[in-house]
Amino acid sequence: MDMNPSKGAQAPSVFRRPPPPRAPAPRVAPAAAAGVPLAIGERIATPGTAGRTDDPDLDARRRRGAHWLYWIAALSLVNTVVGLAGLHWRFIIGLGLTQLFQETGGAAHVIGLAVIALFALLGQRAVAGKLWAYMTGMIVYGIDGLIFVLIQDWIGVAFHAFAILMISRGLMAARRLAA
Repeated sequence: MDMNPSKGAQAPSVFRRPPPPRAPAPRVAPAAAAGVPLAIGERIATPGTAGRTDDPDLDARRRRGAHWLYWIAALSLVNTVVGLAGLHWRFIIGLGLTQLFQETGGAAHVIGLAVIALFALLGQRAVAGKLWAYMTGMIVYGIDGLIFVLIQDWIGVAFHAFAILMISRGLMAARRLAA
């Protein structure tokens, strides 16, 4: 095999830098293209842009808030599995309801799994931008936080408050995107 680069076509180097990104072309609404002025605050809607946003930071904040609901569901499931295995450690972000159901045993595990499934569903709907999912998740997680108040687990209370704050930031971003 001849490794002489002077013979034949030379392959592009993998160490080359990619070209700098180009700025997107400005979108023009059909009415504006026809010379009809847009009203102040009117959004430009073009075909195929449903669910997209012109503010990627706002969209990222909306998604991060929604993902907190997924984390609550996932870590509550881990807490349930760990508890069923007889271990004595828990994630602090988990649901107090599942821990309470786990202590009672029996068919209460099914209720705990249903609450976990509810948070997974709320996360899925919140990622899709449904405002009600954020609100429901914050309310249910707030009620769950009351369990930690009753047992005076202040670290659990503080973490519940922090998670609700992060979910509410996602809700505020979702509201701004829906407007």
